[in-house]
Amino acid sequence: MTKLFERQDTIDTLRGLIEGMSVAMLTTLSPEGKLHSRPMIPARHEFDGDVWFFVSGVSPICSEIRQHSAVNVSYATPAKDQFVTLSGTADIVTDRQKLELLWREELRNWFAEGLATPDLVLLRVAVDEAEFWDKQASTGGGFFSSMISWKGTFELVHEKVGWSAADELATETRTVALAAAGAEDAV
Repeated sequence: MTKLFERQDTIDTLRGLIEGMSVAMLTTLSPEGKLHSRPMIPARHEFDGDVWFFVSGVSPICSEIRQHSAVNVSYATPAKDQFVTLSGTADIVTDRQKLELLWREELRNWFAEGLATPDLVLLRVAVDEAEFWDKQASTGGGFFSSMISWKGTFELVHEKVGWSAADELATETRTVALAAAGAEDAV
């Protein structure tokens, strides 16, 4: 089923899902044509359709983005059965004011000199498509624990959203009901 929603409603939903997720996996395309994923700490920024990361401007990640700017960012909170994947276009930003605005002190673990770190840049991902999975439980077990122990029933809501330059949003929602053994015809 496809519906049109306003972009801001979807951004608000995605923000609510990812705001407590402190680590993302960023996937780029290597020069050899292989997918390359690595954990990243997002910059201090409230999701507004863009995701920001601090990186070294001379790192392989920047080289990969200069060659192929399409990327994927994924987040997960398995304890809450929430999963988000964001696809978009990445670009490298060197604006000093933006660096200062988005800096987080915990990034000193990777950039010991803080904002004075040589070659420090921002990576901005302009999101144009997102998918998320969020469990609506009829038992307290959760998606993965239910899959492992196969007890109870639950619904897993999966939405895929994308928006155009006109800010119209196409959304596809699928709800899959899964049941315990013995209820083979659950749909």
